[in-house]
Amino acid sequence: MSRNRALTQKELEEEIERIMQNLSDEASALEDDNDSIADSNYEPIDDESSDSSDTNSTASLMLAQIADTNYDELSVTSGTNSPSPGSSAASAPMPNTDTDDNLAGNAGAASDNMIWSIPTGRQPVLLNFTKQTGTEPHLAELLREEPLEMFYFLLINDSIFQYIADQTNLYATQVITDEADVKGTSTDKNEIKKVFGLLSYMGIVKMHNIQAYWSREAMYKNSMASKVMTRNRFELLLRMLHFADNQDNPDNDRLHKIQPLIDKIVHNFKTSYEPSETCCIDESLIPFRGRLIMQQYIRNKRHKYGIKVFKLCSKGGYTYNFKIYAGKNLDQGHTTPTSVVMSLFEPILDSGRTLVTDNWYTSVDLAKRLMDRQTYLMGTLRKNRRGLQKDQVNKKLKCGEIAALENQDGVTVISWNDKRNVLVLSTKHSNTTVDTTNRRQKTVKKPEAIVAYNAGKSSVDISDQMTAHQTPLRRTFKWYRKLAVEIILNTAMVNAWIMYKETVNARISLLQFRKAVTYKLCQAQDDGLAEQPDAEMIPKRKRQKHEMGKSDYKKRRLCSRCYEKARAEKGWKEARELTRGRYYCKGCNGEPFFCLSCFNKFHRYETP
Repeated sequence: MSRNRALTQKELEEEIERIMQNLSDEASALEDDNDSIADSNYEPIDDESSDSSDTNSTASLMLAQIADTNYDELSVTSGTNSPSPGSSAASAPMPNTDTDDNLAGNAGAASDNMIWSIPTGRQPVLLNFTKQTGTEPHLAELLREEPLEMFYFLLINDSIFQYIADQTNLYATQVITDEADVKGTSTDKNEIKKVFGLLSYMGIVKMHNIQAYWSREAMYKNSMASKVMTRNRFELLLRMLHFADNQDNPDNDRLHKIQPLIDKIVHNFKTSYEPSETCCIDESLIPFRGRLIMQQYIRNKRHKYGIKVFKLCSKGGYTYNFKIYAGKNLDQGHTTPTSVVMSLFEPILDSGRTLVTDNWYTSVDLAKRLMDRQTYLMGTLRKNRRGLQKDQVNKKLKCGEIAALENQDGVTVISWNDKRNVLVLSTKHSNTTVDTTNRRQKTVKKPEAIVAYNAGKSSVDISDQMTAHQTPLRRTFKWYRKLAVEIILNTAMVNAWIMYKETVNARISLLQFRKAVTYKLCQAQDDGLAEQPDAEMIPKRKRQKHEMGKSDYKKRRLCSRCYEKARAEKGWKEARELTRGRYYCKGCNGEPFFCLSCFNKFHRYETP
């Protein structure tokens, strides 16, 4: 037998001509046999499925098979989901599916009742946001003169520590058979506080294992851990630490070991703080590499494997609400992006707020549902969302070009090319542009919706960044204990720190705040178990009275507040061109310079 070889270009052309001639002869024979022309009742059928169309389709398919077999460079694909030449429609790859019920297989399949046109500014006028943001006023008044750690104990109060102690004692009775050992394991809320205090201390002072904190070697020796609790007692309580009754799980809930604790803490988060006008929803990942059915992989995260958490954060990084992702198979009706957003945002809907989301959540359907609840939406958008026009999402733009469409409900979809095409949806902005300054100090026109999106999307990132500092998480923790430690010692700690800074108007780092809370947890109302912190360790509050000073004629400085604002909006070069003044505050740390207007606003004085 002769060996198979690829056809030459000349042979390929001859083969194509031969096939076309044969198909043409067959079509002529079919026409000769057809007596419909002599039939007086014959009516032409305008259908694409006629014999000639079938013949041409067959020819095209056979030609594609030959071309694909011999010359791969002749094949052209029209998209990621298009059938490749030489393959039948049945063997073509199926469109990529998603858990989102708002994704459509065809981006051009718009809703029947949705009309897109040139933007004319039809954005809806919703409720004006009038709520007072920040710590609840009555709580702020009570805590203003209290020690800073009281802000933390407002979120993680004694009832939560008592609940953990009760569940730990219950778990000990279930796993320990010897009655004497059970009595020796019994604990209370003060001892649980010390356990979490030591865990927080271990996040601040890093050592290679837990045993090193009680080591007597000169390299490791320290008196903090040994004065709070013995190592054996700490390891025993850490091994028994529990947050729910294992025998009480009627619905086979994957989160039953941690959900009761989450509900208590989230309730405190919501009742203690009023989020800002612009909020953001995004997912975080708590690192975990053990065997767990809920484990997720997100490649653009620092820790790629872990437990996914949906977070609703206010401007500045305060976590107002969150939800643990337990898998799409557990509750398919409540794991889609739209349902996640509506459940997290439910407590603060109907207030005129603006929600910022990324392309996993944003859709036209979500925008409509939020508008019905008096809430604006801004977010990046995927091309394959249902209801979008194909020519809009696939339009190729040059650098700096903008293309926008608006539907009858006021939903605007904007496509803008900077380094690449960016697709954004907004119910608050039209296609208006603003002047911005890039890194090279060049003025660039940018859609107002994208500028607003960039300003509002950072709240979850700030929260994740702050919780990553001095984290007490350890690889050996079980998944539900790791979640509890993350929520109690990271998320709640950052929330309390934000509340303290905004309420007292004090400059304090998260590390200083964490140290003060750690000392208080380790003391747990017992004297002599931990050393008192030095006076320098606890940051001093700002003096309540501020006095304006005037420097000599030669010493002039920029207003610190005006400079920060101008630098954020226009860049540092233009900010340095502001007018310099001679007035400063004697009461503030570092004696910063102010203009008269900023001095009064910053210190909450009434302008005379």
